[in-house]
Amino acid sequence: METKRIESYYKPALVAVFILAIVGILGTFFAIDITPLFGSVYIILQFAILSLVIYIIIKAKEWVEKYLNAITEKPNEIADLRETVTQMRISIDAIGKKVDNIEKILENVPE
Repeated sequence: METKRIESYYKPALVAVFILAIVGILGTFFAIDITPLFGSVYIILQFAILSLVIYIIIKAKEWVEKYLNAITEKPNEIADLRETVTQMRISIDAIGKKVDNIEKILENVPE
């Protein structure tokens, strides 16, 4: 939940950084005095770098949680498989008993 909230802020912040970078480049190209903008660009660039680091940390955390969940689910899967194998053995034994009964009946029937 918290990850989605941070991701929703990350994309607009990244767009703002790109817009400011483009404005800075165009201002330099057209020799417009945008000196006050560069101070805020520097601060926003630091914010963008910080938000990128936070985004990477969040993605790494999600990956670790996913990995740990996969590791903890393996014993559950093994237990489920053992239960399934046990049920199949019981079914096979029941089928074997039925086959034995059919063989006994067929032995008594004259050809």
